[in-house]
Amino acid sequence: MLQTKRQTVTAEIADILREQILSGSLSPGTRLRQDHLAREFSVSNIPVREAIGKLTAEGLVTVNPHKGAVVRIFSDEEFEERRRLRVLLESELLERAIPNISRERLRLLRKLTQEMDSPTNIDHWARLNWEFHSSIYECANLPQTLAFAQQNHSITNRHLRPGVPAVPRASNAEHKELLKLIERRDTAAAVALLKGHITYLPR
Repeated sequence: MLQTKRQTVTAEIADILREQILSGSLSPGTRLRQDHLAREFSVSNIPVREAIGKLTAEGLVTVNPHKGAVVRIFSDEEFEERRRLRVLLESELLERAIPNISRERLRLLRKLTQEMDSPTNIDHWARLNWEFHSSIYECANLPQTLAFAQQNHSITNRHLRPGVPAVPRASNAEHKELLKLIERRDTAAAVALLKGHITYLPR
């Protein structure tokens, strides 16, 4: 019982810190001091340490011998590798998904592109953006690949956010074009468009 409760607290702390990292509230290089975080969350150091360990395993945090745990700073080379990985993973998911996408799912995708025409802010757009992509990829029935793609997408999205103000409108035009290709079941053209969509995201 106690172990289960601690695991729940650990997961909750990890979720909060992950969102703060991905949203930019905790910027790259920020120290994650266990004692401060334990006081902030009103818990002992143990679930904080476990939460930091979880985020380290996800690649969002690194442990520096002198500074302790810090929010990971991705180099340009690491970011490009992540972007290439996005192309590989998401192209596979899209190709496998298209034959399985129902009319009901198409209606959902259409609704999401309409919402992305007028997001309230960049965080709102980012949530809608992943909801659009994941609503397609779920139809591939490859849950482990999707989970890895989501983690990788979140990391590359964090790297992009500082320069994002010009992204949503142009990006959503490509979403609408992608949706048309999916409706026509033109898999080859849809995959080609997605590869360009990911590859040419601004830095």
